[in-house]
Amino acid sequence: MAKDESTNKREKSRTAHRSYTRKLIHKAGEVCNNYDGTQPGEIKLEGLKRDLSEKLTILDKLDNSIIETVDEEKDIEGEINESSEFRRSIHEAISQIDLCLQEHKVKHNGGHDPNGSLSSSSMVNSSYSDGKQNVRLPKLNLKHFKGDPIKFQAFWDSFETTIHNNEDVSDVNKMSYLVSLLEGPAYSAVAGLSLTSANYKTEVDTLKERFGCEEVVISAHMDALLKLPGANTNSDTKKLRGIYDEVEQHVRGLKAVGISSKQYGKLLVPILMNKIPQELQLIITRKLGKEKWDLDALQNTFKEELEAREMCEFVTASRNNNKGKGPPDSPKSNPTATVFSDTEEGILLQTATAPVCNPRRPEKIVSARILFDSGSQKTYISKRLKDALGLSPLKSDRLIIKTFGTAGEMVKTCEEVQVSVQGNRDLNLYLTAHCVPIICAPLQNQRIEVAVREFPHLEGLELADSVHDKSELEVDLLVGSDFYWQFMTGRVQKGEAGPTAIESHLEWILSGPSSSVTC
Repeated sequence: MAKDESTNKREKSRTAHRSYTRKLIHKAGEVCNNYDGTQPGEIKLEGLKRDLSEKLTILDKLDNSIIETVDEEKDIEGEINESSEFRRSIHEAISQIDLCLQEHKVKHNGGHDPNGSLSSSSMVNSSYSDGKQNVRLPKLNLKHFKGDPIKFQAFWDSFETTIHNNEDVSDVNKMSYLVSLLEGPAYSAVAGLSLTSANYKTEVDTLKERFGCEEVVISAHMDALLKLPGANTNSDTKKLRGIYDEVEQHVRGLKAVGISSKQYGKLLVPILMNKIPQELQLIITRKLGKEKWDLDALQNTFKEELEAREMCEFVTASRNNNKGKGPPDSPKSNPTATVFSDTEEGILLQTATAPVCNPRRPEKIVSARILFDSGSQKTYISKRLKDALGLSPLKSDRLIIKTFGTAGEMVKTCEEVQVSVQGNRDLNLYLTAHCVPIICAPLQNQRIEVAVREFPHLEGLELADSVHDKSELEVDLLVGSDFYWQFMTGRVQKGEAGPTAIESHLEWILSGPSSSVTC
C-alpha cells in the first residue's frame, strides 16, 4: 500500500531525530571518557541524559505511529526490530552516564556508595538479556586515532586488548567507544554507520581495510621516509641521530604488522644514503664493500659511525673544559635567569610529561615533568632526576645566576650531564643540562584538562601533559633557549580566547592566560 503524505512526513522526522540522537550518544561517550568528577563535567552529563530521555520519548511516539500504518507482517517485524535496537542504544548511553556519575560519587565518598551499594563497578544494567552485561566501559586513556596508517596498528592493539576482547561489553557499547576515539579521516570512514550490534563488525573491518592493510601501511611509511630531512654535514650529529632514530621507528612499525625489511630494504637503502652527507656515504660504502647491501647491515654500520661521533663530541667537550680555566675568582660568564609566578589567574605554563633516559644506560628511564622556558638561557635538570637516571657529569661549569627583581648575582658551580627525551614516533631528543638541587617551587593551577573543555580551538588535540585538578606539579627538567626549538615544530593553534597550543615533538603544549580555567 502506498504511503500517504503524513506517514512520509513522520518517517522523515524520525530520521532527523535519530541522526541527532546518534550525535548525542557519541558526545556522551566522549564526555564520560574525559569526566574527572568536576561540576562542569557533571552538568554536561546531566544535560546529555535529559536530551537523550527526551529523544527517547519522541522516537517512541514516532515509532508507534509509523507501525500503525504498516500492513505487511514482515514489514511490521522489521520496524519493531529496527526501533527496538535504536532504543536500546539510547538506554545504554543513559546507563553509561548514570554509572559514570555514580563511580565518581563512590570515589568521593571513600569507596562507599551513598545509596548503600558496595561499588559502582559491580553495577550492571540488566534491562536486556542478550547474554552480555551492559557495563560501563573502563576509564582508559586510549589515544585518539586521526587516520594516520602508521599509527593504526598501535591504536588497534590497545583498543583490541582493552575493549574489543572484553566479553562483558556489548557490541553496541564497543562501537560507541570506538567511534568516540576516531577523528578526521578515520571518523569520516565510518560516519554513515548506524549504532547497532551488527554494524560493529562492519566498522572494524572498514577501519582495518582503510588504514591497516599492508599496501597502505608500507606506502605511508615510505612516504614519511621520503619526506625525512637530510643532514648536510658530518658534524651535525643531532640531525644524524634524528635520521637514524626515524628510520628505526619506521622499520619497527613495518615489522609490527608482519612486514620484513627484506621486502622493501632494497628500495629504502638508496633513499637513506641520500639523507646522509657524502663523506659518511663513502665511509659506509668502504665498510660494506661490494657485497649486496641490505637495510640491516646499512643501519648497523650507520649506528657504529654515529655512536663513535657522539663519543668523540663528549671527549672534545671534556678537553675544552679543562683548557684555559681562569682563577677560581673568575667564573665563566654564563648568566641565566628565569621567572615563575604562582597565581590564581589561570596562567598555563608550557609543560609536558615524557620519558627521560640515560643515553649510556638506556634501561635507566624515568617519566618526568618538563617545563619549557625560552626566558632561560640554559637547560637545567634536578638533582633528584639526575640521581634516578644515574647520570655521570660531562664537565662542570661556573655560572652567574641573576634572578628577577634583583641587581645581585650568584656564582654557582653546576655539573653538566646529557639526557635523552623520548618524543613521538620513538624520536629521541638529546640535550645537555646543568644540574641544580631543585628547578623551581611546585607549579600550581595548571588545570590543562579544564582548559581543553572550555575552548573549542583545543578540542581533539593530543596534549603533552595532562592535569585534572589543582595538584602541585614538581618540575625535574627545564628546557631553556639552548634546546627549546629542538622540541618545537613551529606550528601554533590560537582561538579567540584561552591559551595558545604549540605543537612539539612531545604532542601539543598549552601556554598563556585563561581566566575561565579557575573555578
